[in-house]
Amino acid sequence: VYGFVKRSHGEIRVYSEVGHGTTMRIYLPRALGIRAQQKTEEIVDEPRAETRGLGTVLVVDDETMLLDVISLALEDIGYDVLTAQGGAEALKILESERAIDLMLSDVIMPGGIDGFMLAGKAAKHRPDMAIILASGFTGKLAENKLPENAVDRLLAKPYDIADMEKAVRECIDRRKTARGVAAADIGDRESGNRRNTVAPLATALID
Repeated sequence: VYGFVKRSHGEIRVYSEVGHGTTMRIYLPRALGIRAQQKTEEIVDEPRAETRGLGTVLVVDDETMLLDVISLALEDIGYDVLTAQGGAEALKILESERAIDLMLSDVIMPGGIDGFMLAGKAAKHRPDMAIILASGFTGKLAENKLPENAVDRLLAKPYDIADMEKAVRECIDRRKTARGVAAADIGDRESGNRRNTVAPLATALID
């Protein structure tokens, strides 16, 4: 909540009294009606064809409503979507034989497995899979907890659906391109080895 309020240029005021309880008030900047409406219309009218893609995405979040929104958005642009309400459920899916191109996971989740831990385990089970984490905490906290080279991108919450779709497409495409380059390199090396091991031709001169 604190991260969301600060990124929205707002503030939180807390009043607490022993024996009575605590009151927390959140103040956010007021949106100007006409400008906000125009911005919303511009976003709705933007073409989404450029973010279309193919592949399977695993979405992990303990909030059912957010899970549904993200899943519907990704399915709408062509992705197959698997969902998990927490790290433990996500690990079961990752340990299955189901093909998965990318995992999009929240960071703060109950159950003992947060997004950082899940990313580390996922990278071991599926090193070719792209990983995106979404968090209201950025900066030093994320830097200290992110598994090295395990996460392709960190999305700051709250994020725009269009930005999320673009990030998913770019990360999947980048991984597929990297796999294609690696496969080509292996093919070149194997081809070179075959050329180097070809038996020399025997030449016979007949008078």
